[in-house]
Amino acid sequence: MTTTNGDEELIQAIHDEQHEIEGMFDELDLDMASPEYRRQLVDHIIATLVRHITVKEQYLYPEVRHRVPDRSVLVDRMLDEHARADETMKELEHTSPSETRFNQLLGSLADRVRQGFDTERERMLPQLEAACGADHLNQLGAKMALAKDSAPTHPHPGAPDKPPSNLIIDPGIGIVDRIRDALTSSHVSGS
Repeated sequence: MTTTNGDEELIQAIHDEQHEIEGMFDELDLDMASPEYRRQLVDHIIATLVRHITVKEQYLYPEVRHRVPDRSVLVDRMLDEHARADETMKELEHTSPSETRFNQLLGSLADRVRQGFDTERERMLPQLEAACGADHLNQLGAKMALAKDSAPTHPHPGAPDKPPSNLIIDPGIGIVDRIRDALTSSHVSGS
């Protein structure tokens, strides 16, 4: 949902991205693609998911803590789940699609992510939406959209996940990741 000033409303933006990520997992569930295509799609899922998680940790979760204090324990649980997902994604990045472990890791990640999305949709986002006005949600949506452009594209399990540290560190990590992605891409295309 886009407002007249171009800002995307936070709740709708999160829902849209969650559906996009779930759709990519669904495509992989079909298990009919070549190993090369599976690798490319998993790498795309990881990059999308890392950016999604990063901006939620920067903007959504602090806002939930501030506006819906009885959800702080839930935010802590989601941060723990993100840390586990980061570890799984890091391992998945270094596992070949032809290995049995690849499908196990992918299944574990997909289940963890889907459960987290369900929890947010059912127990977090409705309460935040009720606690905030539309203008504030639009402002948060705009901040998240901007932050996503500089967010990391690879998992970094040891990186901070709470402000203010993550607001300072994540853009730098994002730059390094994009340089790494460009070098990897040019190396692959130059081979």
